[in-house]
Amino acid sequence: MHKLHFLSRGSLLKTLAHKHKSTVTKTARVLKDGDRMAVRFEDDKGRTRLIRAWELRDLTRSPQAFGMLDDSTPPWHLLKSRTELIARFNAKVCEHCGATDRPVEVHHVRKLADLEEEALWRQIQSGRLRKTVVLCRACHHALHTGTLPDHRKS
Repeated sequence: MHKLHFLSRGSLLKTLAHKHKSTVTKTARVLKDGDRMAVRFEDDKGRTRLIRAWELRDLTRSPQAFGMLDDSTPPWHLLKSRTELIARFNAKVCEHCGATDRPVEVHHVRKLADLEEEALWRQIQSGRLRKTVVLCRACHHALHTGTLPDHRKS
């Protein structure tokens, strides 16, 4: 907070010095009122008035007012819950030929490695929304070689 206070005070002094075509040191000397900055002037009735410049230290700090926000770690239920993909994979059924007696693999239409580096929770959400197909090894190999027939309805 002290560094921010110093920067804001310096910025104010530089702005006023430039406006009045003066130096920062001269402006600081004119505005100095103890350890604060203030402007003294006479009003219409001849009274001397003092207007203090607002400073960051005038803020009242209440860090508990809003609590701490931590969005770097996703909620536990996003990490621990089973997804539809895992359920489809555990069913051990090829979604193309319907074979149940062979080991299955998951084909990713768009792979996660193509995504840019993001936060963990974003990667998890992207993984859930990824286009995937559970295939047996034979169908998966045929898909990559381009010989897997298309069974979609026309």
